[in-house]
Amino acid sequence: MVVALVLSPANAATLQPETDGTLSITAFGEKLVVPRQFAADVYVSGPNAKTCVEDDYKQPAFKLRPPATLGNSLQRWLVDPKTAECFEQLAPTQAAPDGGEFTLVFTLGRDGLWPYPGVAGLDLRRYGIALENLDISLGQVRPADTETCVRMAEGGKIDSNGYLRNGLADGMDTSFLRAAGPATPQICVSCQQISLWTCYDTLTSTQDLLVVTAAWSQHTGESSPAWGELDAALRRFAAQVSSYRDGEDLH
Repeated sequence: MVVALVLSPANAATLQPETDGTLSITAFGEKLVVPRQFAADVYVSGPNAKTCVEDDYKQPAFKLRPPATLGNSLQRWLVDPKTAECFEQLAPTQAAPDGGEFTLVFTLGRDGLWPYPGVAGLDLRRYGIALENLDISLGQVRPADTETCVRMAEGGKIDSNGYLRNGLADGMDTSFLRAAGPATPQICVSCQQISLWTCYDTLTSTQDLLVVTAAWSQHTGESSPAWGELDAALRRFAAQVSSYRDGEDLH
């Protein structure tokens, strides 16, 4: 459940340009760091974010002028005081016992490649995988997906890529769990068939205050050897944009 928050300026989310060319975002007691050059490609999301730019939807898109053409991006937060004030009210600076959610959506670069640190140049199209989005959520408590995956995979079989699978009927959720090895963390992937198969890899901090999710589409519901590469890139990305430097902090 998302809780609407009324915050004082002293306890509102902040966006701060840093001298090293990055932007720091502080919310729910967590800090994220995004390279300044990506400000127009990173968007504030969540159920309440749309209300901050609701006037944009009152006219056709071709009539929009700056700053409305910037949507709900970090760039608009930087240059539009009215939108900035609204974004700041979406989350507190410090952790909130009543919950709430603050999400950043990282969009794709040219040719479907991630341009961001940690995942730069990651191209999985050779495996028939098309990355769709990467989200970072703060303050939203979720159960550990790996634990759910373990329960669903009970009685499953190891497939050709080394994943323990529990598949339901075609078109339903199917989960894969890769057994932990000496240098391999557990990877839990969940997939659902819509038009294509849409799959997710989710990493959650130990305190459940930070959630990093990658979503992609693929043509089959089978596991792929590319998932390990994607999971490793996702962990590098999380380490570079958040305070979770040790991969063991994310499960």
